[in-house]
Amino acid sequence: VQDDVESLFSAYADPLPEPKFTIDEGQLAVDLGVPARTCCAEGVGPMLFAAASVDANGTVELPTVRLEDDGGASRAAEYGITELVSSFTTNHSCCQNRVKNIQRIADLVRGQIIHPGETFSVNDFIGRRTRAKGFVSDGVIQGGHFTDQVGGGISQFATTTFNAAFFAGLDIPEYQSHSIYISRYPYGREATLSFPLPDLELTNNTPHSVMLWTSYTSRSITVEVWSTKYFEVEQTRQTSYKIGACTRVNTYRQRVAPDGSVIDDFVFATYRPGEGLDCNGNRTPDPEG
Repeated sequence: VQDDVESLFSAYADPLPEPKFTIDEGQLAVDLGVPARTCCAEGVGPMLFAAASVDANGTVELPTVRLEDDGGASRAAEYGITELVSSFTTNHSCCQNRVKNIQRIADLVRGQIIHPGETFSVNDFIGRRTRAKGFVSDGVIQGGHFTDQVGGGISQFATTTFNAAFFAGLDIPEYQSHSIYISRYPYGREATLSFPLPDLELTNNTPHSVMLWTSYTSRSITVEVWSTKYFEVEQTRQTSYKIGACTRVNTYRQRVAPDGSVIDDFVFATYRPGEGLDCNGNRTPDPEG
C-alpha cells in the first residue's frame, strides 16, 4: 500500500525550488526557498486501513516527507557560486536620463545566472528597450552621429559588463565597440548595445555557474561576476593601427586554466575619426536629417 500510494501521488510532488543567490554588503547569501515535499511518510497503509474501518467515505490527510533532507543546500553548492571572481565599475554624471536607463537595465539583469556551457544574450533577455519597460530617451550613436533614442545610455552598462566578463575569463562571442571613442570607457575594451544588433553575449566556459550581480550609485555602475575562480586573467598588451581614417585597436588577454593550459585571445574596437565621418573620411548621412 505504501508503494502504491507514493506512486499514485508522485505527480503532485512540489517542484524543487531554484536557489536564489544574492549579495548583501559584499557577502554572498543563498535562499533555498520552501523545502519541497512529496507523499508520503511511512505508515500510510495502517492509516488508510484504520480510516476505512471507521468510515469508507472519510478523508485521510497523508503525511508528506521532504524531497531533500538538507532543503536543497547540496544542490545549491553544485552551482559553484562561492566567491567574487571579478568586478568592474564605470563612472558617469549624475541625474541624466541615461542614468535612469543604466539603472533600469542593471535592475533587470541583477542575479542572472549563466550555467556552464550556456550563452547569455542581453538582447534576448531584455528585448527591445521601450517606455513600457521603464526606459526613457537619451543619447546614442547612430550612423556615426550622436542622436537620441529610447534606452540611450545603456551602452555604459554593456561596457561595464563586458569588462567584468573580460577579467572573469568568460568568452564574449558577440560584441561591438562604440564607433566613436568616449573617454569614460576603457580605450579599445568596451561595448555598445542596440536592438536587435549590436548585442552583447557572454558564454560561460567554466565548470561552475556564474552569477551577474549589479549595483549602482547616482554616479557609477558596477557589475560583478560571482562563481568559483577558474581562470587567472591578465590583459597582456594593446596594439592599434589605421584602417583608412579609422583606428583599429586590439586588446590582448591571457587566460590560464587550473591545469596550466593557456588561452590567448583578443577583443577589438574600431573608431571613426570623428562624428559623422566614415573610415574614408567622408561625411555620413545624419539620421535626423
